[in-house]
Amino acid sequence: MDKINLKEIQKIVEDLSKNLPEKILINSFVTFGNQEDFAKPNIEIDDSENFNFIIVERGQELEKRITLNLDDILYWIFEIITFNLASK
Repeated sequence: MDKINLKEIQKIVEDLSKNLPEKILINSFVTFGNQEDFAKPNIEIDDSENFNFIIVERGQELEKRITLNLDDILYWIFEIITFNLASK
């Protein structure tokens, strides 16, 4: 698999989100390389080219998932988005 960067992942997520029943702002649900805390997932790519899905709240890392698979990271992102949309 070719290297993929955070901007490309964000673009894929934005494109896929167009299939959702309502328009959303991706950065309301997840950030890409810019940890905002507040339990909002942040996506990072580490030196080993692993995708990292990290949730931090009040400076405490609550969850960290690591994968090499792009489909996994996309699933985790949309798991958060769809849960939040369904909870409205």
